[in-house]
Amino acid sequence: MKTREDTAAHKAPKPKKPYSAPRLVKYGDLRQLTRGGNGRRGDMGGPGNNTRICWIAEVLYGADDPRTHLLRMWLVDVYSKTAIGSIVVALYKLFGRELSALVRRSFLLRRMLRPVFEAGLVRAHRYFISSTC
Repeated sequence: MKTREDTAAHKAPKPKKPYSAPRLVKYGDLRQLTRGGNGRRGDMGGPGNNTRICWIAEVLYGADDPRTHLLRMWLVDVYSKTAIGSIVVALYKLFGRELSALVRRSFLLRRMLRPVFEAGLVRAHRYFISSTC
């Protein structure tokens, strides 16, 4: 005679959910990231146009990486409007392009600057997630 414990022990485990590949959940609104805020085309500046900053992020992550676009948008549209951010962004516009050439050639510089840009990504995520919720 089977007891309840015997029956419970022989039950098949519940089937697991089917596997689904990981996917990017939130970097902000893609249209806003790629076209810039307020209806302008923030990333598509031509030669001599300073709206296409984040040269170092392009070296660290790649020109088409969503992290580069997120940082670029956050720097131009959010951080540059703060007191400290306006100074940092102005200095970055002056020296960032030349510094990115050095970063491209130096593993040590990439290793030193990556945490700075990762911190910027965290702040950008927080800002854009809180502004969309």
